[in-house]
Amino acid sequence: FRAGLEAAAKMLGPSRPELAAKLAVWGSSLRFPAAVAAFVTFAIWNFLLFPIIYFFSMPPGEKRQNFLKFNFGFFMTNIHGLNLPMAIVNNIWGSSVRLFTESDLYVAYLVVALYSALYLFVMDRIGLHFYPIFCPRTAACALSFGMVLYLYWWCMQKGNELILYLNPELELTV
Repeated sequence: FRAGLEAAAKMLGPSRPELAAKLAVWGSSLRFPAAVAAFVTFAIWNFLLFPIIYFFSMPPGEKRQNFLKFNFGFFMTNIHGLNLPMAIVNNIWGSSVRLFTESDLYVAYLVVALYSALYLFVMDRIGLHFYPIFCPRTAACALSFGMVLYLYWWCMQKGNELILYLNPELELTV
């Protein structure tokens, strides 16, 4: 969605400059939320959930093999494997490279707050418990949400370090 907004802005630029400018701002404001979501999804699925499900929740045999096929199928490979490298490349190369700002962090917090509200007030209530660690009926819930806020801040700091390392000319604009 973010990349589509920025691409539409470039295509509309000459013919509809005012709309193109708005689309570019909206796309750019989603740059950090998209990147951090890709990082969180990649890290949690590949280093936590996938190994736990595969080794401890799936009995050896056909079910485990089907889970492996599902995990390495086209859709899951794109979401849990290729999404992060594409997000990294999109943020460190090209003419639109820029550092993340506090505004980006606030937009990311807004996106995660909206998603959390959807999860807590809709999905959890109808029995879709994708994230037991965020269950509102446990004391660990506050700690979990606090960790998410810190993780987003940490990702912004480390993302900026990577962007500056690969684009040292941006140091002059800080």
